[in-house]
Amino acid sequence: MKFVKANLDLLIAGLLVLLAVCAYFWPLSPWKEDLRNQAKERHGKENSVQSYIARPQKPIVIPGVGSIPDGPNDPHGLTATYTDNLAKAKGAAQEQMKVQADKVIQVAAVENSKKRVRIVTTKGPQGNTEHVIPLLSDGKVPQDHLLPTAKRGTFGFRDDYLKQFAQWEEKLGHTPLSSTKGLQDQIERRLKEQNEMMLKNNAPVGTVGAVGATGSIALSPEKVAEIRRSEVSKRAASVRMYVDENAFPKPEWARSDVRNPLTETQMFDALGCSWLINDMVNAIAKVNDDALAASPQAPQNVGTSPIKRLEAITIGPSGGTMGFGAVQGSFFLTGSTSMNVVAGGFSAPTGGGDRTMTGLVSDENYGVTLLSVKVVIDPAYVGRLIEEIYRQNNGYAVLSIKTTHVDPLDSAGNGYLYGKTQVVRVDIQLENLMFRKWLDPILPKDYTRQLTPTGTMYP
Repeated sequence: MKFVKANLDLLIAGLLVLLAVCAYFWPLSPWKEDLRNQAKERHGKENSVQSYIARPQKPIVIPGVGSIPDGPNDPHGLTATYTDNLAKAKGAAQEQMKVQADKVIQVAAVENSKKRVRIVTTKGPQGNTEHVIPLLSDGKVPQDHLLPTAKRGTFGFRDDYLKQFAQWEEKLGHTPLSSTKGLQDQIERRLKEQNEMMLKNNAPVGTVGAVGATGSIALSPEKVAEIRRSEVSKRAASVRMYVDENAFPKPEWARSDVRNPLTETQMFDALGCSWLINDMVNAIAKVNDDALAASPQAPQNVGTSPIKRLEAITIGPSGGTMGFGAVQGSFFLTGSTSMNVVAGGFSAPTGGGDRTMTGLVSDENYGVTLLSVKVVIDPAYVGRLIEEIYRQNNGYAVLSIKTTHVDPLDSAGNGYLYGKTQVVRVDIQLENLMFRKWLDPILPKDYTRQLTPTGTMYP
């Protein structure tokens, strides 16, 4: 005890040193475990890398190529060198993707030609020959006398072409008025008939209006309003939608009673317009038909149709002139790169030589044309209409949509009743691509000189 007391300071110092040493070496075991885990992780990564090296014992599988290398006698001729294997496998995969892309293009070209041309293959001494036959009326009327070599007169084409307009109106559920000038002319005719009836019956002055200086009866404002309401209501209840008189573009030669021979370019312009018009009519009719099918008990009239009125389908390089004084041979969009942004944010090309917002013009792979469709529609169905347009052909792309308010009172005053739903006027501008693979065989010389020679898209 005396020794301990004499050396207490040294003992305390030693104890402190011992505790410090123990505290220093105590974490050794966790450190070792952590180092062991890191080593395992690195070893796992190394094994993973080794497993990806293409060796006969451990081949890698490349989609469209197969195993690399493919056993001891590898037909690809690949060595066990990692870099060489992957480089050659990448090249083989790219070649396979190119083959698949070519197949996709071929399928897309066939879909693009549907309802527009019929491709017939004939066998001959020199092998198989493809003949492209233009079609009208939903692809049901072959125009085999057409382009590029006319085998008979053009009057047959004119007659078939004009039949389409009645078919389109019928498909839309629209029956034209007996008058060629529309609803307002029908109202004026009713007013005239009422006036003549009053004169014939010697109606007393003041009964329906005052007797005019010429002996005609000036109908009272109330009577005029009654006749107008009657005709408007009758018209709205008898059709599924209104179709304006000039809703479909029609070239001057088709509107004239004079039957003159047509040029190939005139026929092609009319043919191309009919394809696009037919697609728009089909899309509009499908939207209205589906709405009717969803409510079969509802009356079939303007009030229950989502699309109430077709105001115009316009076709041409500036999106709206084809058929009404457009320069012959201006069906396709070609030329410069300028754009014009007009009020309201509605972007549109300024003329026949401008690109659209997609930057496309007719080139060696596609013929590009513009069109627009203007309708009065329930706003809830705008997206549905665009969807149906896309379903008609894989060449369509919507460029812009312009929507304006429709005043129901103003519309009723002009002879249009749209029903209970508030409607809008929508102007949709579209771009349409036509694959040169099927287009070139029916192009007139005017267009073959105008468009870029066909490129190498097709094998």
